[in-house]
Amino acid sequence: MFSPSSGMSTPSKQQPTPQSYSPSKAAPTPSPIPPLSSTSLLKKHIAAGAVDPRQAAIEQAQAERSSLHTKNEQLWKLIERQKAGYNQLVEELERARKERDAYKAKLKAVATGSDLESNHLAPSPSKVAT
Repeated sequence: MFSPSSGMSTPSKQQPTPQSYSPSKAAPTPSPIPPLSSTSLLKKHIAAGAVDPRQAAIEQAQAERSSLHTKNEQLWKLIERQKAGYNQLVEELERARKERDAYKAKLKAVATGSDLESNHLAPSPSKVAT
């Protein structure tokens, strides 16, 4: 078993097996955010007794828009970081594959070269006779 605290394998400790992944158990789905409408904002601020409900509704709509804009920017930055990380992993994989293929070729050359060398080391019947 893998121990996250030590980063090493600990076969003697038995950890409980995790249950199968279920999206509903992993993270509750947030309730959808109702779309903002001018009438709903006005009603909300009129009911709250705002001095100028129109101005308060506009300010709230601008604050919501600003908040959503900031969240959107953060998500796009995260997407760009994920893309960069993915591309870096693809490059590393390609490098590792090339390295593997080079070692395979060297191993094959050594294996066929050792067969040739063993044939050259053994005395040939024509050389023994002379």
